[in-house]
Amino acid sequence: MQVYLDNETKVLASVGIPQRSPDTFGETIRRMRERKMTFQEAINSADFMLAQRSRLHLVRRDLFEQLENTPFA
Repeated sequence: MQVYLDNETKVLASVGIPQRSPDTFGETIRRMRERKMTFQEAINSADFMLAQRSRLHLVRRDLFEQLENTPFA
């Protein structure tokens, strides 16, 4: 929080990342990041099962909705 307060004039927007289950959402995101995949690549990949792709779709949707509501979108 102190970093934000020290730089708040430079911050245009912030994106909230909600706490989700580390055993499901966290593990799926970790696998995607380890493979250096984008959300789209992971969602379309046969390496991820249906439930995992669904989780990725939910996270991507939530993040992208917030990004679309920023002043620079």
